[in-house]
Amino acid sequence: MQSVRNGDLVEEINRLFHDLTADSYHRVHPEIFKVQHSRLIRFVRTHLNGHFPVILDAGSGDGFMLSVIKIAGTPTYERFLMLDISYKMLVRARENHPEALAINASSMSIPLKDESIDLITVNSVLHHLPEPETFLMEARRILKKGGILFVNHEPNLRFSRNSVLWHMSSIASIIVRNANPVRSLRRIIASIRGIRNPVYMEINRILKQKGLIDEFLPDAVISSYIDFHSPTAGMTRRGEGIDPDIFGKYFRVKHIETYAHLGKIGEKYSGRIVVQMESMLRRRYPMDGYKLTAILVKE
Repeated sequence: MQSVRNGDLVEEINRLFHDLTADSYHRVHPEIFKVQHSRLIRFVRTHLNGHFPVILDAGSGDGFMLSVIKIAGTPTYERFLMLDISYKMLVRARENHPEALAINASSMSIPLKDESIDLITVNSVLHHLPEPETFLMEARRILKKGGILFVNHEPNLRFSRNSVLWHMSSIASIIVRNANPVRSLRRIIASIRGIRNPVYMEINRILKQKGLIDEFLPDAVISSYIDFHSPTAGMTRRGEGIDPDIFGKYFRVKHIETYAHLGKIGEKYSGRIVVQMESMLRRRYPMDGYKLTAILVKE
């Protein structure tokens, strides 16, 4: 099995995955496009209420962030740039927002001039990158003085290090899985039969054809490469996540908050019991939620 988790392989797997799922990505991530949608709109209206002549959305996907900004009515802008490593995602983004400029490139090597951007948005992207700090340095380079970097929907390292929240979320996940016996049975049958994810199989085929791997990677490994810094992708990996302390190395932290203190359950569900538990845990561990959001300023 390929064991070297090098940056080039991580980026290539992410590019292939998002190319292959460009048409379905919106549908299979309700936690981003439905459950967290209204929260994000409220946050943008509160914290990005202003005029930014040039905005860059790094890791834009199908243009979700620009859709949010249009609904929120803020921030206003003169030029909007969408950057993504996946060409097919950018095709979808251009279909949704033909007025925006699309840039097919890595978020760790942005082909823009120094101090040319007023606002950078990066939504659910940092955990896909092999080296998030490289992106932060690039963001600082291209932002104008006083420019803002808005980071949203990233797995929080402090959550995976908080034993109380980690174990509570694990228990909650087991309860929810068992509450849907049909889905659990399908998962068990697929495991017994050794059924592989067809997208992951195609990724393996392309990687081997290019000589990037010697043997096909297991599904869990492919998943862990896609969500490279997530503690719950593919396999359980405590100690993974984005460390909020790294933001202060490159920016002034204007605002930071966390949410989904019950992990993926708190992220995806909004029932009364979940909301009550979330409220209690947020008061006790305000900075340790599963996902984090931050407003960062270049000084």
